[in-house]
Amino acid sequence: MKNVKTPPNRILWPPILYLTSIISAYTIEQKWGAIWLDGHSLSAISTIGFHATGILLIGAGLVLDFYSAITLRKHLTTILPTKAASHLVTSGPFSISRNPIYLGNTIITFGLALFFENIWYILLGLVAAFITNEIVIKREERHLLEMFGEEWEKYTQKVRRWF
Repeated sequence: MKNVKTPPNRILWPPILYLTSIISAYTIEQKWGAIWLDGHSLSAISTIGFHATGILLIGAGLVLDFYSAITLRKHLTTILPTKAASHLVTSGPFSISRNPIYLGNTIITFGLALFFENIWYILLGLVAAFITNEIVIKREERHLLEMFGEEWEKYTQKVRRWF
Protein backbone atom coordinates (compact mmCIF):
# COMPACT_ATOMS: atom_id res chain seq x y z
CA MET A 1 0.00 0.00 0.00
CA LYS A 2 1.30 3.43 -0.92
CA ASN A 3 0.91 6.46 1.27
CA VAL A 4 -1.26 8.66 -0.97
CA LYS A 5 -2.60 11.67 0.89
CA THR A 6 -4.38 13.31 -2.04
CA PRO A 7 -8.12 12.67 -1.86
CA PRO A 8 -9.93 11.44 -4.97
CA ASN A 9 -12.35 14.41 -4.93
CA ARG A 10 -12.34 17.88 -3.47
CA ILE A 11 -16.11 18.35 -3.48
CA LEU A 12 -18.64 16.10 -1.75
CA TRP A 13 -20.39 15.36 -5.07
CA PRO A 14 -22.66 12.37 -4.36
CA PRO A 15 -24.97 13.96 -1.77
CA ILE A 16 -25.09 17.14 -3.85
CA LEU A 17 -25.96 15.22 -7.02
CA TYR A 18 -28.60 12.95 -5.50
CA LEU A 19 -30.24 15.71 -3.44
CA THR A 20 -30.29 17.94 -6.52
CA SER A 21 -31.97 15.18 -8.53
CA ILE A 22 -34.60 14.62 -5.83
CA ILE A 23 -35.30 18.33 -5.34
CA SER A 24 -35.44 18.86 -9.11
CA ALA A 25 -37.89 15.98 -9.59
CA TYR A 26 -40.10 17.39 -6.83
CA THR A 27 -39.88 20.90 -8.31
CA ILE A 28 -40.76 19.66 -11.80
CA GLU A 29 -43.70 17.73 -10.35
CA GLN A 30 -44.96 20.84 -8.54
CA LYS A 31 -44.61 23.02 -11.61
CA TRP A 32 -45.79 20.69 -14.40
CA GLY A 33 -47.29 17.73 -12.55
CA ALA A 34 -46.17 14.15 -12.23
CA ILE A 35 -45.86 12.01 -15.29
CA TRP A 36 -46.07 8.26 -15.19
CA LEU A 37 -45.34 5.72 -17.86
CA ASP A 38 -48.88 5.34 -19.14
CA GLY A 39 -49.95 8.95 -18.53
CA HIS A 40 -53.17 7.83 -16.82
CA SER A 41 -54.28 7.87 -13.22
CA LEU A 42 -53.58 4.63 -11.42
CA SER A 43 -56.24 2.62 -9.66
CA ALA A 44 -56.27 2.63 -5.86
CA ILE A 45 -54.85 -0.92 -5.77
CA SER A 46 -52.03 0.00 -8.15
CA THR A 47 -51.31 3.13 -6.13
CA ILE A 48 -51.02 1.13 -2.91
CA GLY A 49 -48.69 -1.31 -4.66
CA PHE A 50 -46.50 1.48 -6.00
CA HIS A 51 -46.37 3.18 -2.60
CA ALA A 52 -45.52 -0.07 -0.80
CA THR A 53 -42.85 -0.98 -3.35
CA GLY A 54 -41.46 2.54 -3.16
CA ILE A 55 -41.22 2.33 0.63
CA LEU A 56 -39.48 -1.05 0.34
CA LEU A 57 -36.95 0.35 -2.14
CA ILE A 58 -36.32 3.43 -0.02
CA GLY A 59 -35.80 1.17 3.00
CA ALA A 60 -33.51 -1.17 1.06
CA GLY A 61 -31.45 1.78 -0.18
CA LEU A 62 -31.12 3.18 3.35
CA VAL A 63 -30.13 -0.22 4.75
CA LEU A 64 -27.49 -0.58 2.02
CA ASP A 65 -26.17 2.93 2.74
CA PHE A 66 -25.98 2.36 6.52
CA TYR A 67 -24.54 -1.16 6.20
CA SER A 68 -21.87 0.21 3.85
CA ALA A 69 -21.03 3.09 6.19
CA ILE A 70 -20.77 0.71 9.16
CA THR A 71 -18.52 -1.61 7.13
CA LEU A 72 -16.20 1.26 6.21
CA ARG A 73 -16.06 2.43 9.82
CA LYS A 74 -15.34 -1.12 11.02
CA HIS A 75 -12.34 -1.19 8.66
CA LEU A 76 -11.16 2.22 9.91
CA THR A 77 -11.40 3.97 6.56
CA THR A 78 -13.30 7.01 5.40
CA ILE A 79 -16.79 7.18 3.97
CA LEU A 80 -16.07 10.58 2.43
CA PRO A 81 -14.95 10.82 -1.21
CA THR A 82 -13.06 13.97 -0.18
CA LYS A 83 -10.65 11.96 2.02
CA ALA A 84 -7.90 9.55 1.01
CA ALA A 85 -8.64 5.87 1.64
CA SER A 86 -6.64 4.08 4.29
CA HIS A 87 -7.88 0.52 3.65
CA LEU A 88 -9.35 -1.37 0.73
CA VAL A 89 -12.69 -2.75 1.92
CA THR A 90 -13.93 -5.81 0.03
CA SER A 91 -16.29 -7.42 2.54
CA GLY A 92 -19.94 -6.91 3.43
CA PRO A 93 -21.81 -4.89 0.80
CA PHE A 94 -18.48 -4.21 -0.93
CA SER A 95 -18.36 -7.90 -1.88
CA ILE A 96 -21.34 -7.40 -4.23
CA SER A 97 -20.76 -3.81 -5.40
CA ARG A 98 -17.68 -1.61 -5.46
CA ASN A 99 -20.00 1.36 -4.84
CA PRO A 100 -22.83 0.19 -2.59
CA ILE A 101 -23.49 3.66 -1.16
CA TYR A 102 -24.02 5.18 -4.59
CA LEU A 103 -26.12 2.16 -5.53
CA GLY A 104 -28.15 2.70 -2.34
CA ASN A 105 -28.66 6.37 -3.21
CA THR A 106 -29.90 5.39 -6.67
CA ILE A 107 -32.26 2.78 -5.21
CA ILE A 108 -33.67 5.40 -2.82
CA THR A 109 -34.30 7.76 -5.74
CA PHE A 110 -36.09 5.00 -7.67
CA GLY A 111 -38.13 4.23 -4.55
CA LEU A 112 -39.21 7.86 -4.44
CA ALA A 113 -40.33 7.54 -8.07
CA LEU A 114 -42.67 4.69 -7.15
CA PHE A 115 -43.86 6.29 -3.94
CA PHE A 116 -44.69 9.61 -5.61
CA GLU A 117 -45.71 7.91 -8.88
CA ASN A 118 -43.42 10.22 -10.79
CA ILE A 119 -40.95 9.11 -13.42
CA TRP A 120 -38.91 12.32 -13.03
CA TYR A 121 -37.24 10.74 -9.99
CA ILE A 122 -36.06 7.82 -12.11
CA LEU A 123 -34.85 10.01 -14.97
CA LEU A 124 -33.01 12.46 -12.71
CA GLY A 125 -31.74 9.61 -10.51
CA LEU A 126 -30.16 8.09 -13.61
CA VAL A 127 -28.57 11.45 -14.41
CA ALA A 128 -27.17 11.63 -10.85
CA ALA A 129 -25.84 8.06 -11.16
CA PHE A 130 -24.22 8.84 -14.52
CA ILE A 131 -22.53 12.00 -13.24
CA THR A 132 -21.47 10.21 -10.05
CA ASN A 133 -19.92 7.50 -12.21
CA GLU A 134 -18.05 10.01 -14.35
CA ILE A 135 -16.78 12.57 -11.81
CA VAL A 136 -16.68 10.61 -8.57
CA ILE A 137 -16.26 6.88 -9.13
CA LYS A 138 -13.66 7.11 -11.88
CA ARG A 139 -11.52 9.43 -9.71
CA GLU A 140 -11.97 7.13 -6.70
CA GLU A 141 -10.93 4.14 -8.78
CA ARG A 142 -7.73 5.88 -9.95
CA HIS A 143 -7.02 6.77 -6.32
CA LEU A 144 -7.61 3.19 -5.15
CA LEU A 145 -5.44 1.79 -7.95
CA GLU A 146 -2.64 4.13 -6.92
CA MET A 147 -3.08 3.19 -3.26
CA PHE A 148 -3.60 -0.55 -3.50
CA GLY A 149 -2.27 -1.56 -6.95
CA GLU A 150 -2.60 -5.27 -7.66
CA GLU A 151 -4.95 -5.85 -4.72
CA TRP A 152 -7.35 -3.27 -6.25
CA GLU A 153 -7.04 -4.83 -9.71
CA LYS A 154 -7.90 -8.29 -8.35
CA TYR A 155 -10.90 -6.85 -6.53
CA THR A 156 -12.20 -5.15 -9.69
CA GLN A 157 -12.04 -8.46 -11.53
CA LYS A 158 -14.29 -10.09 -8.92
CA VAL A 159 -16.73 -7.28 -8.05
CA ARG A 160 -18.56 -5.06 -10.51
CA ARG A 161 -18.68 -1.27 -10.26
CA TRP A 162 -22.42 -1.02 -9.55
CA PHE A 163 -23.98 -4.48 -9.17
